[in-house]
Amino acid sequence: MLASPAHTLTVRLREAAAADSQALQATLALAGYYIRIDIADQGHGIAREHLKRVFDP
Repeated sequence: MLASPAHTLTVRLREAAAADSQALQATLALAGYYIRIDIADQGHGIAREHLKRVFDP
C-alpha cells in the first residue's frame, strides 16, 4: 500500500478458483486456481487536461 496525505493506492493479491469467481466464469478461463489482483485508488483522479493522453506510450 502506498499512502500520502493526498491519496491511498491499495494492491491486493489473492488466490481465486475459476469455478468460484463470477468474473472468471464470464471469460474463457479454464477451471483451476488463479491469482486475483485487486487495485483500489482513493486519489484525486487524473486531471482533465491529461485524460486524452492517458493511454499514450
